[in-house]
Amino acid sequence: MYTEKDLLAAIKYACEYQKATDYQIAGLHLIVDETDLKANIENLLNELCDTDKTAYNDIQLSDIFK
Repeated sequence: MYTEKDLLAAIKYACEYQKATDYQIAGLHLIVDETDLKANIENLLNELCDTDKTAYNDIQLSDIFK
């Protein structure tokens, strides 16, 4: 059984993990040659809006509650 404090910690962990994942995705699209940048901006926005691409499947409860 988890306490409210435990659940808030889990939510915080998940949000920070997702944010880190989003930054990695952004880096892959934006740290490129300038000629590719315009097309990559649109690709980045599409990827960040894709609800199937989240860090959800990467996070295990055992990572959060050690």
